Amino acid sequence: MIVWHFRVIFIKFIKNTVRGGLILITWHTLCYGNWTFPGFDRPLGFWETSVGVHAWSDHIVGRNLQFRHTAYLHPGLRLFTTIRGNKKFDELAPLSPQFDEQFIEHLGFYRSDQHLFAYGIKGGKIRYLRFPYPDRISMFDQVPGTEDLRNRHQTGYAGIVGIWEYEYRPVGIGHHLTTIQWMGNNRRDTSVLENYLFIRRPLGPLFWESRLGRLAVRPEPLGKSEWGHVSYLGIRKWRYEIGFLIENLENNPIYTGVMVQFALSPFTKAFGAVHFDYTRSPEGAVMQIPFWKGYWGVANIVPNSATYIGELKTERSVTYWQNGQGRNFYEHTVSNTIPHAKQKNTVVVVEEGPWHLKLESLVSPHKSFRNWNDLKEWEKKRQGPAQLAQHVTYKVYQIASPLK
Repeated sequence: MIVWHFRVIFIKFIKNTVRGGLILITWHTLCYGNWTFPGFDRPLGFWETSVGVHAWSDHIVGRNLQFRHTAYLHPGLRLFTTIRGNKKFDELAPLSPQFDEQFIEHLGFYRSDQHLFAYGIKGGKIRYLRFPYPDRISMFDQVPGTEDLRNRHQTGYAGIVGIWEYEYRPVGIGHHLTTIQWMGNNRRDTSVLENYLFIRRPLGPLFWESRLGRLAVRPEPLGKSEWGHVSYLGIRKWRYEIGFLIENLENNPIYTGVMVQFALSPFTKAFGAVHFDYTRSPEGAVMQIPFWKGYWGVANIVPNSATYIGELKTERSVTYWQNGQGRNFYEHTVSNTIPHAKQKNTVVVVEEGPWHLKLESLVSPHKSFRNWNDLKEWEKKRQGPAQLAQHVTYKVYQIASPLK
């Protein structure tokens, strides 16, 4: 009865207060606000080819020959592609290319001292939902797995995904909504993947996050949600962070989790350079080694007498499932100072930071910690992704005359 009343109250609140209030704010910002749309006046892109290796005392195998490509087609319009060499789990041959990801995305941002709006619309085959920028709780998100490689069931999200987020920045409260119109995997319905209120608050050296509403469930196949709440509390020191999560959804066990975020160091950069991870299903060390990459539509150096006019800062992200298969790729927008007005005779120069191991997050359907056996049971059931990241800055310059 209590749960039913809570649901009724929450639905009314969403429909009346949130919808009505945000419509008014959105209308005001659309008319008078300063929206930004990541991109450039000319198309440009990045591509990379890599190969996976899994090794342990009893084996060494090549796998997951991969080609990744990101294209900025127009301000606010991008195309992402991830192709694997075949549909085999632990083999390089035969060569039979398959799309792990292929989607086009339109996105926009509004930022002020008080308000943050962000929306994204993706269409295609998608394996990564974090948007606009992953908060701490999203670091525990279930990553689409490899069951499709084992002929069990499809993974990922095929269709049109719409994501909306609003945050009132002075107090860190807001609303997040993710929906999908399924267009594959034998589904043609519309689903709400996430619909929740949130709070994100620094508390001195601590950081607290909570969500309340419809949240994504963890058991596969993904694409379902249930009512519930989840909270995270972390402490940050010397550029490291350790935090703990507890999640309680209807019709699901209570999950607990722990996350460690690493400072940039020679250790994390060495792991990031070869995309290293340890796996236990199967047990071994895995690497996804880049061997050929490049850009198109950009300049190698800043031209003489060029004038700097703005930049787009991004963070590339790859998440591994517990068997070390990195099948998704995304580029988050961190900040954008490129002027809205169309600029003539511009060039873009790219500055890359190193790939690095950003964090490890583990979550388990086990909530008792009374003795050592409880800890072993938690570890036995735990799962969760490692995340690699790379900071990239696209700097835009204007020149007196077109390059020849």
